[in-house]
Amino acid sequence: MKPLFTPDNHPLILAPMADLTHAGFRLLIDHYGGCDLFYSEMIDARLYRQGGPLEKYYDSVEPGSDKVIFQLIGADREDMTASALKLARLNPAGIDINMGCSAPHIIKVKAGCALMRDRTKAAELVKSLRDALPPEIAVSAKLRLGEREDGEALISFASSLEQAGADFLVLHPKTRKEKAARIPRKEYIGLLQRELNIPVVANGHINSPAEYKLCREKQQPGGTMIGRQATRQPWFFALLKDQAPHQIDLEECWDRFYELLQLHQPPEFHKTRARRFSLYFSENLRFGYHLHASKIANAKSAEEMDQYYREYFAQHREEQNVIT
Repeated sequence: MKPLFTPDNHPLILAPMADLTHAGFRLLIDHYGGCDLFYSEMIDARLYRQGGPLEKYYDSVEPGSDKVIFQLIGADREDMTASALKLARLNPAGIDINMGCSAPHIIKVKAGCALMRDRTKAAELVKSLRDALPPEIAVSAKLRLGEREDGEALISFASSLEQAGADFLVLHPKTRKEKAARIPRKEYIGLLQRELNIPVVANGHINSPAEYKLCREKQQPGGTMIGRQATRQPWFFALLKDQAPHQIDLEECWDRFYELLQLHQPPEFHKTRARRFSLYFSENLRFGYHLHASKIANAKSAEEMDQYYREYFAQHREEQNVIT
């Protein structure tokens, strides 16, 4: 397997997003030019270790095992290690430990961003996975700033993960309690990259090629991770690579998403995944807010959502194509 990071390679990475970065969505991104690495949805280590009828939909390797990084969430070392070993049989590019999720139910079980409160435990999780996995499978962690803005504490925490064997880190530079609207403090990405000897990936509010270029120039991260903007524009990675087509057919994009969703996700997941995608994708449309808020949000099924989109494009043919 080729190295994920080299001096001449700045990987573009799809961020892990609940209800979004499933196999169907990853294949949609790949269709429009793709990126270098695709994160999975976060996988509950305890539930995955126990197994279940829906687990195969979380550990699929589309669009290719050498491009997929599985993200695990949990706080129990045995669960995390056992699940990592189970996932390792699929030969992924890497296994990531979620240390950034701030959802209350995740914090309650001392996982996600709560791990940043205990540097020793977090480092032990990294070391356990690094010792258990073959060297060609990267071990990483996705972080926030922690409970508060403190550069020295962040460096100390990240350094302990590096010493424990992390191959790279991802930093979303917000504190635990800060919401999506808060602009991330990207200077901490550059700070961390200068202090560590492993790549630090930039994540958070990179919504245009200009912002991408500015972040690379000022912070010099090892890679760039994109989340919501790639959902709004599945062709966004192609824009960053200056490879996007001049025109995108939005109706075709929705149709392809819906088809891939049906092919790669169980019926139990269709409604939540379609609704979540629509929340961002509808921003491309002049009346997208009304479409999503009044119809998609209240739809009883993914089939009903699909019908609403078909009706919308039939009524607004002038919006079918968007110029990139």
